Amino acid sequence: MKRALTVWKRHPLATAVFVGLLALVIFFGWRTFHKARDFWDHPIAENQPIQGWMTPRYVAESWHIDKPDMFQIMHELTDMPPPDGKPQPLDGIATAAGIPPQELIENLTAALQDYQSGKHD
Repeated sequence: MKRALTVWKRHPLATAVFVGLLALVIFFGWRTFHKARDFWDHPIAENQPIQGWMTPRYVAESWHIDKPDMFQIMHELTDMPPPDGKPQPLDGIATAAGIPPQELIENLTAALQDYQSGKHD
């Protein structure tokens, strides 16, 4: 304790800065820990409403659809083969297929609901 007082008396500004930075590290570390814990406790939501920014793989994860089945559904809706490169969002796929994005989203939602209710082959 005596050593801490000596450091404080010799270098008050440096000690205050150190204590302040240490408090910030503890604060943000605690906050990061809790945010990470919340993230891992609540994984991807089930059956999220489909939006244009989502990729087919993301939708497949959310809706618990096997990826080959998801790509088959997408092929039936767009007449396009499965992507072979960088994942494309649904908006981009709809544009490439010449379909309005909202129409693709509505058709995909209906197809996934049919799939989950057991109407698929």
